[in-house]
Amino acid sequence: MTWLTKKLGEICEIKTGKKDVDEGNPQGPYPFFSCSREITYSDTYSFDTEAILVAGNGDVGNTKIYKGKFEAYQRTYVLDGFSDDIKYIYYYLIGNLKRILVKSKSGSTMPYIRKGDLANLKIPLPPLPIQQKIVKILDTIQEAIEIQEKIIEKTKELKKSLMNLLFHYGVAGL
Repeated sequence: MTWLTKKLGEICEIKTGKKDVDEGNPQGPYPFFSCSREITYSDTYSFDTEAILVAGNGDVGNTKIYKGKFEAYQRTYVLDGFSDDIKYIYYYLIGNLKRILVKSKSGSTMPYIRKGDLANLKIPLPPLPIQQKIVKILDTIQEAIEIQEKIIEKTKELKKSLMNLLFHYGVAGL
């Protein structure tokens, strides 16, 4: 079976946020996506959709997915209105976008990507049922990773507590 290849701009709308980074509020109720890995917050929202968010500068190509009300920085690309499975496209982008964009990003001191770079990005598209199976497999793996990360975090906390006890009371104190 041959997979179709389409440009990203053919399978979704690509917009940018309109807000400046300092328009956020750490106590705001809505996520504020910028070009940073960390998500901040805002008192307002401009989007109420399921979207893929791509950093256009800073951490160029950093990709997130979100569903609901949110705000976006002016150099953050908001991709929505997908004709194909959004999670399939998301997984494709997080697996390939940074590598692909290294060739096309612009700027020397502050690298950035243009809307056209994203719009022209070619995406391999199997039939929708196959996209959904791929997503299910990758979701399962992602859930396993998140569980392992929680276990690792708890193990680090246990180690820290044990170190505190051992260095204050020795092994006899256990």
